[in-house]
Amino acid sequence: MDPVTAHQVKLSLRNAYKVQLLLGLPVSLLFMGLVVGCQVALQYSNYRLDDTNAKKHEDLKDLEPEESQLPTYAKYVPSLVNAALIVLFGAIYKWLSRKLVILENHQYEQSLEDSLINKTYMFNFVNTYISFFVAILYNQNFWTLATNLIIVMVFKQLLMNVLEYFQALILVGRKLRKVDELFKGEIEKATIKGDKVALAELKMHCNIQKQLFMSPDEGTLVYYYNEAIIQLGFIAFFTTAFPLAPLFSFLTNLLEIKIKLN
Repeated sequence: MDPVTAHQVKLSLRNAYKVQLLLGLPVSLLFMGLVVGCQVALQYSNYRLDDTNAKKHEDLKDLEPEESQLPTYAKYVPSLVNAALIVLFGAIYKWLSRKLVILENHQYEQSLEDSLINKTYMFNFVNTYISFFVAILYNQNFWTLATNLIIVMVFKQLLMNVLEYFQALILVGRKLRKVDELFKGEIEKATIKGDKVALAELKMHCNIQKQLFMSPDEGTLVYYYNEAIIQLGFIAFFTTAFPLAPLFSFLTNLLEIKIKLN
């Protein structure tokens, strides 16, 4: 009982800061370490593949320079795998971070969002950019960096937009079409009769019913802003390797706005 307001208040049985320090932080660091290990292994395998291919042909004097390199498709496989890993780890950690902040038992919504923001931004910075820093420091190959950057930006952004579109189309679109079918007959009757008042009421109720079936947007602003910050990082850090990054970021944002509006 609060002595000032004389109202009942809930007291936390767990200290959110301690749970965050002893559970949330170690789990997040462990997951980021897994991401770093996968990226190092991927870049190392790519480096070893190039090195093995070069040694194989170093004694062939009559070999053309183009023939001593890997096939064209093999050069892009590591970058495609990298983009797929970024999407996969991002999806897993998105689910995991929500579980962690709930277990931390925050007293206020603001502190819960702050914890979620810290975890999400910290992890996605490592998950998205670590492969580029590994390519710079380990391979020291500008072409590898540029290829990886172009494929990750194009593949990741397009893949995420396509997945969001079809997820909404499959999970929500079917329900919305049922609502349209439910009101279709009455709306046609009101249109034929010319009853504008009844037609307006039917359309209003139809839209209200559609809103009930749409997925809630609770907590999605954190992830939308995080995606914008990730794109800003691509432009700020790696535009030298991919000068068209700002233009591509602009076009993908237009595509995402179009998908959200539909």
